[in-house]
Amino acid sequence: MSREKMKWESLLCEERSFWPLDLEVDERPKNDDILDVFQIDSSRITNSAPYHRLQRKTQVLPFPKTDYPRSRLTHTNEVADCGRELARIVGRSMVDRAVVTPIQAMQMEDIVSAACKAHDIGNPPFGHSGEYAIQHWVQKNVGIEKTAHDLRFEISERKYRELCNFDGNGQGFRVITQTSGWRRKGGLQLTFAVLSAFSKYPWSVDHITSKKKYSVPIGSEGIAKEAFSRTGLRCIEEDGYSFKYVRHPLAYLVEAADDISYITSDLEDAANADVADHDQVVVFLQSIAEDAIRDSYDRSQFLRRETKLAKDDKKALRRYLKDHAQRALKIAATDSFLENYDKIMEGNFSGSLFDESRVASQLRKVSDYFRTSIYDNVGKIKNEVFGATVVSGLLDFYFTALFEAKRQIVEGKSLTPGNDCIDEIVRRNLITFPLDNYIGDADLKIVAGRLASSDADDLAQMAIDYVSGMTDPYASQVYQQILGSERPAVNW
Repeated sequence: MSREKMKWESLLCEERSFWPLDLEVDERPKNDDILDVFQIDSSRITNSAPYHRLQRKTQVLPFPKTDYPRSRLTHTNEVADCGRELARIVGRSMVDRAVVTPIQAMQMEDIVSAACKAHDIGNPPFGHSGEYAIQHWVQKNVGIEKTAHDLRFEISERKYRELCNFDGNGQGFRVITQTSGWRRKGGLQLTFAVLSAFSKYPWSVDHITSKKKYSVPIGSEGIAKEAFSRTGLRCIEEDGYSFKYVRHPLAYLVEAADDISYITSDLEDAANADVADHDQVVVFLQSIAEDAIRDSYDRSQFLRRETKLAKDDKKALRRYLKDHAQRALKIAATDSFLENYDKIMEGNFSGSLFDESRVASQLRKVSDYFRTSIYDNVGKIKNEVFGATVVSGLLDFYFTALFEAKRQIVEGKSLTPGNDCIDEIVRRNLITFPLDNYIGDADLKIVAGRLASSDADDLAQMAIDYVSGMTDPYASQVYQQILGSERPAVNW
């Protein structure tokens, strides 16, 4: 069914997000007269602490011995470059068709690049295994049936469902809108266009898909709805805090850039680490790369160079094929976007750009290979089991510290050392948690009052925020110290 198309004038909305909407005028973000607003968004993301921590978070190979395998940060930078290239190809074609202006085409590049930079910013330590660990721990240790002394079981049903389906996409939206930058005043205060393009799954937790995906966590519904409505996205369903919107057109390019980077680069990293078979990786990359070669002379040159590299240097061959495979995938993604342009702009396009591309069958084979031969590699799994144990142990420790401290404070205990103080072990464990990040005051009476007034949902989110924001080595170090198997460093 044909619907009214979204308009680029709204989709490229330059207004910045701040929260609440009635924030004092002198506290509202202002645009710079020199730098483009979307370039400023990119800079804000790049200079944020969560972005920096990506350099020590797993992409596909945890705890590498060498510095070659990609980290989340390396991957993110590659995705940002790829996304800009995709947007440039699409934008130039749309300028030729008089669909957008040259300035709008340049803005599309900046928006996609910025959204790509943020796309993994909410991922926990140890990659996707960290997500699974959080989900599994919550399912086993948190509930919605109240018990006498464990406040972990007073969590709301909606929050419980969200945490049981913890996802880096939803946590990422929370990071850029609530826990970074200006925090409760809109986070990094990004533009509505970048927030919308970032939102791969523009719906609240009530519409979690079979893949456990969502981009709008509890507490972020207001700013998300504002972003989606200001950019002109069509609302599919809405009931208070529960809603679902169609994707921003540029979100498809962000998704494609991520797919292109992980498909080719993760194959390369896995082969370099002997986790993937060299010959099989070459077959995959070669089959994708050849799709982009149309000219017979170019094909002969490609094959001549490939044959020489195959004899001399396996790593160089994989790198050569990877670069050509990326080029083929970029062409396939942009062709798919332009071929499905009307559906995308009407909000009627479902799936990814590659689902409807000429390389779809090849990518399905690669995806199957990832699941059977790379993701389930024994060495990789052993390290991920360790990582999951670390995440579970940290959640158990900090949930207990926060919830037990609140329980004793509510019963009349204080945080000030003395006769009426909370249990000393609980007090010391609580000191290791960065309460100042969430309460913003060092006065123990104020801290105690804030803890007492925080409900179970608030305390659970504080623990999740802290643990999910850790890097792989930091999480491992803190856990070993909690266990008593590693002594903390001192500065005296």
